[in-house]
Amino acid sequence: MKKCIFIRCDFSRSIGFGHLSRMVVLAKALELKKFKVKIFYKTTDISNINLKFFEKSFEIKREIDFLKLIIKDQPRFCIFDMYQIEGYEKFLKIIKKQKLSTKIISYNYNEKIKKLCDLFILPFPYYRNLPNNVLNGLKYQIFSEEIYKIKKIKKMQKLKIISCLITLGGSDPKNLTYKILQFFYNIGLKYKIYVIIGPFFSQKNIRLVNSISKKYKNIDVVYRPNGLAAFYHKVNFVISSGGLTKFEVAYLEIPNFIIPNNKLEKELSFKFSRSSKLSYVLNSNILNKFNFIQNLNIFFKKVYNKKNTSFFSKNLFDSNEVNRVVKEIIK
Repeated sequence: MKKCIFIRCDFSRSIGFGHLSRMVVLAKALELKKFKVKIFYKTTDISNINLKFFEKSFEIKREIDFLKLIIKDQPRFCIFDMYQIEGYEKFLKIIKKQKLSTKIISYNYNEKIKKLCDLFILPFPYYRNLPNNVLNGLKYQIFSEEIYKIKKIKKMQKLKIISCLITLGGSDPKNLTYKILQFFYNIGLKYKIYVIIGPFFSQKNIRLVNSISKKYKNIDVVYRPNGLAAFYHKVNFVISSGGLTKFEVAYLEIPNFIIPNNKLEKELSFKFSRSSKLSYVLNSNILNKFNFIQNLNIFFKKVYNKKNTSFFSKNLFDSNEVNRVVKEIIK
């Protein structure tokens, strides 16, 4: 199937939707090149929800079923964007032994699989001394069309602390949204706050957020938006988890206070914050009012420093990321 592309990606309540969002954008870009793209995902803890993220998306029950499809259909390209690809090593070995014409592309890289894939894409500035078949750096980071559109019309705002967007993933497994709103309410901060309720927030978390939004009149609670692009131009800073949102926010030159959901997010967010002057990562494993306010003050001092007001995202991104990735894949 010369014009067919398979994509295998992960998403769940715990790891979020960054991998899926990125692959949907890539799939649409590849379709413009006349490829037939299919996205495959395995049964997850949220698979009972009606997911309409891509017209040609398919749920697989077992990984071996996906392997059989690759061998049977032999797509021109097979792209893996998974939270951890280590468990896929044995399947990649089988594909390699089959000597298929399929080009294997991975968004993960390690020593065990480096000879099992034809191309690796690592859209992060954290790696060094990589082989020639590894595309590494933020110039391979993918954004949605909406983000690119906002970038074109968004003018550099004066950095005043007026409004805030709080978005802590599709599920916010630690109920951090409510905790942060409570901190703001208790210390009397009167920012305008937009709060994103992801599609897989627990009912308890939603009830807690709603209870404090009734007390704090400056809060707008937004339920399950299709994306965040519509809110970025309304705010002066963003509080987010450590997923792909931090790249979108940096691209749009908006200060970002990052609260990672897990150890991996924390590690990658700290590394990214060294490149982005407008990003700051909560330096604590425990979120309480004292360390939140302390870190928030440090964040404000860092990002609203006069030296940082001249920061431009062109130092990190060039608005040609999607086309660059597509070109590298199909060449």
